[in-house]
Amino acid sequence: MTTWRGFALLLALTAVLAVGCGDDDGASDGGPDGSTDTDTDTDTDTDTDTDADGGTGDISTSCANAEEMLLDNLPVGSDDLALQAPDDQDFYTFEATADMWIELYTDIYPDDQTSEPTGFLDPVLQLFNGDGSVLLASADDEVPRASMDSNFIYHVVTAGTYCVMIQGWENWAGQTATEDTTDWNYSLYGATLDVTMSTATDDEEPNGTLGEANDIALNEGTYTDAELVDHTYYNGFLFGMAGDAADVDYYTFDQQTGQISTTIYFRPSGPGGPGVQGHGSTLDLGVVDLLNGAGDVIARLDIALGSEGMSVPVDAGEVVGFMVQGADDWTPGDNDFYAILLITNDVDNEAEGEEALEDGGVTDPNGTTATAEPTTPQATTVGNSSFVLGFIDPIGDVDYFAFVVLAGETLNLACGASRSGSGLEGARFAIHSPADAELQYEVEGDDADIVWSEYAGASMAPLTELAAGTYYLRVSATGQDPDVLSTFYRCGLHRITPTDK
Repeated sequence: MTTWRGFALLLALTAVLAVGCGDDDGASDGGPDGSTDTDTDTDTDTDTDTDADGGTGDISTSCANAEEMLLDNLPVGSDDLALQAPDDQDFYTFEATADMWIELYTDIYPDDQTSEPTGFLDPVLQLFNGDGSVLLASADDEVPRASMDSNFIYHVVTAGTYCVMIQGWENWAGQTATEDTTDWNYSLYGATLDVTMSTATDDEEPNGTLGEANDIALNEGTYTDAELVDHTYYNGFLFGMAGDAADVDYYTFDQQTGQISTTIYFRPSGPGGPGVQGHGSTLDLGVVDLLNGAGDVIARLDIALGSEGMSVPVDAGEVVGFMVQGADDWTPGDNDFYAILLITNDVDNEAEGEEALEDGGVTDPNGTTATAEPTTPQATTVGNSSFVLGFIDPIGDVDYFAFVVLAGETLNLACGASRSGSGLEGARFAIHSPADAELQYEVEGDDADIVWSEYAGASMAPLTELAAGTYYLRVSATGQDPDVLSTFYRCGLHRITPTDK
């Protein structure tokens, strides 16, 4: 999808499981390349599905006349593959064996993007059975979303021929093209994954209690941010199959020294369809908990409500557990797999400094415009973005954050609390004018993210043509889940200059 949204710096860390995918390191969000090599296919032959006339003719029109591709982690065909029109679709077939784990992904977007680039094809991948009569999976964008490239992981149940289709997002979603796409070229890859390697964690029963939990294999990596500061991160890949409807799987890991945040990504279940993602699993995940070593719930996320990730402040040195289970109304199917990515990092959003203000003798730390905490803007190609991490503690607390707006700018906002795993209930996010007048607000619900933008699917429209001055983000909440310890929230404030709206 074309929306460029974010409320956390670390939410867009690229985590493709196969090497050779263009090393898209999510530079726009300051994150590392979370890739690890689980590709087991040693075939190095290039595929034969080149566009013979140099990218000006249609390669295929259905699964019946699809080109063949190999799951060899090499690009399909030559470098001149391209869709021919907004409604064009290209098809490829490959062979897979039973119980094989595969990954399909595109590599279109540049590695050094600092905001959503325009002009490129926004690809969507769909997986079918061999003759194209049964849709198995639909994937739009990466997981996590570092760009509009698409990828998905799929567990093969039955050996045979499978067909993958690539098309543009507008065509898939039934939308009229709103952007001027000038580059219709693409690169498509397929790979097999070895989920038993030491760099991955395979579901091993019994693991139905925290005491029986599987240890997550953490892979260490480093990256250098835009300010040339070196950072260390860890990632872990979890692959599993659910049993009966009551099956619960537990995993544990140690939050390494220096790591201050943990982000966990999930994938949508089902086959998807026009405009709807589904990565093919017949397992509908339910409530997922992040636990401390004593079994207390640090964060809780109900995947059935549509959330696809939690990003949680977690203290270094803490032993944490992670629980996976099906939704209450889930009925076991024929392909009940899950593929989950966990990333820890030594950075997080700019943290609220209430304690420092209290130490300085401020009696109502950042509870008014007079004591509002300034945010740190980061330049993008369309304006500036600021990211904050705050805590409502105790309930009744009010937080103000200040940010400067230039004349005529548009303000996009993305915020999350309970839909990111926090125990906060009724989190309320509002933008106030320089005179402290409320301009627009939204209360976080159970089943929709807070995203103010002009894109389809946004929860509210952005604030446009603002006057110059210092504006404020005001945050409050009405309650706290008694079973969840965390009280955090996250926001991204995205200012767009008039010339780039």
